[in-house]
Order: sequence, then C-alpha cells, then structure tokens
Amino acid sequence: MAQCFITRRGGGTGNLEELPNLPTNVRFVVGNGKATVTHTNPTRAYSGTYFVYKQGSTPQNINDGTKVDFGTTTSNTLTGLSNTQYYARYFPYNSKRQIQTQYNSYGFRPEAFSMPRYTGQHSINGNIRRGSITMRTSGTLTLSEGRYDIFLVGGGGGGGYNGTYGSGGGGGGKTKTVLNRSINQGNYTVTIGSGGNVGAPGGTTQVGSIISAEGGRPGSSNGTGGSGGSGGGAGGYYAFSNTENIYTGGRGGINGSNGIGTRGGVGQNTSTYEFGAQTGVLYSGGGGGGGGNIGYSPGSGGSGGGGDGSSRGNWGTVRYAENGKANTGGGGGGALYSGDSSYAGAGGSGIAIIRWGY
Repeated sequence: MAQCFITRRGGGTGNLEELPNLPTNVRFVVGNGKATVTHTNPTRAYSGTYFVYKQGSTPQNINDGTKVDFGTTTSNTLTGLSNTQYYARYFPYNSKRQIQTQYNSYGFRPEAFSMPRYTGQHSINGNIRRGSITMRTSGTLTLSEGRYDIFLVGGGGGGGYNGTYGSGGGGGGKTKTVLNRSINQGNYTVTIGSGGNVGAPGGTTQVGSIISAEGGRPGSSNGTGGSGGSGGGAGGYYAFSNTENIYTGGRGGINGSNGIGTRGGVGQNTSTYEFGAQTGVLYSGGGGGGGGNIGYSPGSGGSGGGGDGSSRGNWGTVRYAENGKANTGGGGGGALYSGDSSYAGAGGSGIAIIRWGY
C-alpha cells in the first residue's frame, strides 16, 4: 500500500447549500504506471467527488492537475501514470455540484517493480532485474505487479508400516510449475505442505489462489508404494519376482517415475526438477520400500529427497527407515516386515520458489 502524506486545509464555498464532508479510509494500491484508489463515501449531502492529481505538488484547486469525476464509485483505477511521485485531493460535491474545499492532501507513487517480501523462512537471490525467492515455511508474500515463474512441491507422503512383509515407501509430493504468469500487486498467503507422518499423506503447497501442488500419498502395509510426484518403492516380497531378491524392497521413483516393483507407487510422469527443467535441482524422490524378511535390503529413497526403507540384518541389526528430506517433498521410507510405525519414515516438507526476469 502506498504511503499517504496528509495535509489538512480549511475553507468552503458559502452556505447556499449544505456541503459534503470528505471521503475517509483512503487507500492506494500502486502498480507499474497505475494506481487503484479506494475510499469510503461521505454520508452528509454527498452526490459524488472529483479527484484531482498532479506530479510534484498538491493541487491548489479543482483545475490544478488532472481531474477525474469518480461520482459515487468507491474504487477507481488511474492508468497511464509515470512511476514518480504524485499528490492528490478530493473535491466532494453536493446535488448542486457545489464543492467542498476543505481537504486532505494524499501522496502516492506508482512502482515498476520492487523486491518481494516474505514473513516466513526464506532466502532471496539476485536483484530487482533477475532473481528468485525460495520459501521454506508458510507465511505472507508481498509482490509487485509483474510476470513471474512459480514452482511448487507438495509435502512427501509417509512410509507404510505393519505389513506382513515389507511396507511401501511414501510418494514424493507432486510438483507444479507455471511460467510467465502475470500477477497483480498484493499480499498472498503461502502454505508450505508439511511432510506426512508415517502412514499419512503430505500436505498441499499453495500460493494464494494462483497455484497449488498436492502432497504425496502414503505407503501401504500391503507393500504398495504411495503415489505422487515420484512413486514410492514397493515393499519387499512385492517388489521383485525372482527368488534371489524376492524380499528386497523397491527403490523410490525419481523425476516423476513410478516406484520400483510390481506394487510401486505411481509417479506424475513429468519432470520434478525445479521449474520443470530436465536438469538442475531435483525434488520429490519416492520413499524406498521396506525389506520383506530378515537379511534382505530395503529399497533406497529416490534422488530428490526420498528416504530409505528399513530392514533387519542376518544378525538382527535393525536399519531404521529414513524420513524424506525437509523442503524436498521426498517420501518417507517404508517399514520392514511386521514393523510398526517406529520403523517407518515421515515425508519431507514441500517448498515454493518464485523467480522473475527469466
């Protein structure tokens, strides 16, 4: 919101008719070469208002600047402005078009672009011409009007547990990308999807009403990997058909692929790299499936933050499942055969990245 510089002056046009009082609750929302002006209409003898604005100094009378008849409309957008300082006055009038000359002076300045601001945990790279903001926890995002690329990852699903054999790994959070999106100036609520607890789905990551990315689904006790951005690996006994590896857990999916195994979770089948590229930073790895019997390895987590599944070695040594990595949307690892929730991993939280100037 633009800052208002207010100066009050007295005056009048005589007592021929009662004059309206001044508009209240005046607010300016500025953009590139424009400003939206809102106010609350007066209640006394009011039939409408002129709005006069100019650069450099406060208008001294109704003809000193650009005059717009707002009538009784309470929200009006001024366009074709320069990105410089303006000053303005209201001139409310009665039914005889007699004008109130008592006034408050307001200042506003259209802006081409300013750096984003954010209330949650974040980091900013670059500058006003080309840069990005990475948001790791939920908060409120303030943006100037402009065109932006947005990339979101939902929270990863938790690994499954309590299976007769190995439980499935959690699915990675789904990813969503929009490029060159025109966004109005304003404040936007950003929700970063939480990683799912063991056996639970991940949360949705969202920027206002512009775009959202769902969380990954959890792995199952029947060995099925969770679906999501990349699928969770199948639990041991459900992953491989050959006798030698039958109880080995399946690896979590990578870059939108399904998890490994006949019951591997289903991936989104599109890139989970940042902004949908084919290289760069990878997100949304599926969780690995749990080992299906003593002495059999778990599935490894998929690249992009997926957690490994759990297993029990020949000498009884337990390898516990890993959680999905924070802010990757990685799925949690599945529990080993007959393993309760303590043997499974939780999903990793999601992330939101917005860039400009690309």
